[in-house]
Amino acid sequence: MKHLALLFAVGILAITGASAQFDLLSPFAPKDCSSAARTAAGGAAANARLVSLISVGFPIAVDSTSPPIDLSMNPKDGKARLWIYAYITGPTDSVVTVPMVRLIIACQDARTLLGGGGGPGTDIPVDGIGNIPLPSNYIEGSNLATRLNGNANYQQFRTAHPDSTPSLVVLTTSPEEAFGFPAQTPFWLINWAPFDGGPGLDSTTVPFVCLVHATTGETICGIDIFTSVQEVEDGVVMLAPNPSTDHTTVSLPTSWVGSFVTIEAIDPSGQVTTLTSNLPVASPVVPVSTSALATGAYMLRVHSSNANVVLPLRVVK
Repeated sequence: MKHLALLFAVGILAITGASAQFDLLSPFAPKDCSSAARTAAGGAAANARLVSLISVGFPIAVDSTSPPIDLSMNPKDGKARLWIYAYITGPTDSVVTVPMVRLIIACQDARTLLGGGGGPGTDIPVDGIGNIPLPSNYIEGSNLATRLNGNANYQQFRTAHPDSTPSLVVLTTSPEEAFGFPAQTPFWLINWAPFDGGPGLDSTTVPFVCLVHATTGETICGIDIFTSVQEVEDGVVMLAPNPSTDHTTVSLPTSWVGSFVTIEAIDPSGQVTTLTSNLPVASPVVPVSTSALATGAYMLRVHSSNANVVLPLRVVK
């Protein structure tokens, strides 16, 4: 996930550098600034096609006396102070990423707050983003929040953790069937699980995941993500994404919750790289950093004190 983490850091540094304007930043839904973001990505001239939206839960401090500013998406209204738009543009279909903020009511490329000028020329490359354009009628904002809050598993989670906000929110389209959704389905992945990405995202973050179909609104959360998929039965471990760039997610059987697991990558020569050791399994969703692995084929070994599973993993950098 190092390229995504770099992107998040640059967007956040741009805002931090304009701390005098922090009190003017307003939360907004993605479509509120989609036109300005597309213009910053080259607009119609570059045939800019939106392929992903990203929000990351970085709490950042403006100064030593002010409380941290939360950039995460608020699940009550589907709004965030920073959205990152990813486009496929130009004759070579390159990825253009634009971090957007809204100053009172005006949408602005966050990179311009440091005098960088913004635009595709100052774009940050991101590996691993798909090239399937999102539909224009994707669910977002208050509609997304309504779908999310209508899920019984999420309501239980929200009751237990009323102040929690997602560590990562991504709207993307899977080229293959995933989590019970058909191939080429656009869906929101709303993730409370911690990942190795920056300040505030540590082991204290509550692990929980929801998926929302971005056009029908079908919502599955928590354990239903796994029990709704016919192929997933107790005792089966799945990887997504696979191939991985710098991050993958292991979905474990519910019977593993409460145990401790060690996850290792074994290359064809037999060399073992420990990715995580004695990790407490609080949720069937376990994020794993693969940033230390070079491009190649591996066997991923997941084992606890009484269970052991080995499955193939490909890493592409």
